[in-house]
Order: sequence, then C-alpha cells, then structure tokens
Amino acid sequence: MRRCFHLALGVFCNSALVSSVAACLLLQLSSTLTANQAIEFLREHRGGSAIQTVKQYNFLHEFREKYAAYNETREAPNGRSLSR
Repeated sequence: MRRCFHLALGVFCNSALVSSVAACLLLQLSSTLTANQAIEFLREHRGGSAIQTVKQYNFLHEFREKYAAYNETREAPNGRSLSR
C-alpha cells in the first residue's frame, strides 16, 4: 500500500484527465483502496482541484466496480486445459 502512495506522489496532476488517470492507477495498485479514498488522497496531495466534477467522481466509482469484475473473470477457471 505504501508503494502505491509513493508512486502517486511522483505523478504531477495538472488537468482533470491526469487526475482521473492517477486515481485509476491508485485503484489498480491497491485492491483495498476505495474510490473515495483515492479521491481524498489526490486532493490532499494535489489540492482541492483534483476530481472536481460529478462525471469524474462517477467514472472512478464505475472504474473500481468494472476493474473488480474484470479481475474476477481473469481469476476464474475457463474450463480449458492449459496444455494442448
């Protein structure tokens, strides 16, 4: 978890897109971090201007859900043998 935060500190956020990408990166690096915690972390280190719109907020929450679903499908066995 600490590695995640050090990596985020190295990201210079100067636009809404970069802030959103940085939040998604935080969510990918930590399975226990919530979207709200990622937003709060960026606001603490970037300032209150990180993740300002409802669209950005909703995107991060949807990203967390979709990324979790994606990881579940990757981990689930597909019924095929790996050796052919």
